[in-house]
Amino acid sequence: MLELDDCLVPRPFAQWIADKVIVDDEAIFINKKRIPLNALGVLHVFGIPAGDINISMVDDAGKSEFLAFFGLT
Repeated sequence: MLELDDCLVPRPFAQWIADKVIVDDEAIFINKKRIPLNALGVLHVFGIPAGDINISMVDDAGKSEFLAFFGLT
């Protein structure tokens, strides 16, 4: 969310969420509650299929691939 151009999520809120992510646990922790970040959760929240689509995270190509999935540039 922090890297997407024209993101409708206010940057301070997106940063707050990002600060709550514990990568090793694959979850967001808020007030001692765990919100899992797994394929099923992403499917429910973003509507991104939980399948075998690999998106590069090395450079800006991943950003383009992600946006292209939604028909955006």
